[in-house]
Amino acid sequence: MIDCGDLGITIHLLLDNELVGGELEQARVHLGACKSCRVRLQEEEALSKQLRHAFVPLVAPKSLRDRILSLTQASTVGGVPTGGDLPREHPSQHASHRHRPIGLSSGRIALATATLTMVVGGLLVVTKACRDSSTDL
Repeated sequence: MIDCGDLGITIHLLLDNELVGGELEQARVHLGACKSCRVRLQEEEALSKQLRHAFVPLVAPKSLRDRILSLTQASTVGGVPTGGDLPREHPSQHASHRHRPIGLSSGRIALATATLTMVVGGLLVVTKACRDSSTDL
């Protein structure tokens, strides 16, 4: 049985249509019996709706998307093979592999760093908006 303390995460799963079977039924039973949790669900629904309408999805400029795509499709990045054309000698003997972990090239590291930065930045914006919204209530 779900209690009020456990409902926090369950509400988000319910709003995202991620609850199934017994979990969904338990959440419905609890919400049917608990007015304060129903109010909480309504508040979370309203906040989710506000967030969906408040933020415009960011789209990288076409030139940046094309550049990233070309880097990921290139056979080498910075002289390091990214796939199909592996050097004939063992990778550890190849000059570009001596000081770098196998499989990591500067292009891949830059791409991963940029992606992580965008995700963390987005989470910070959403978190701040949630805090600002909750203080307005």
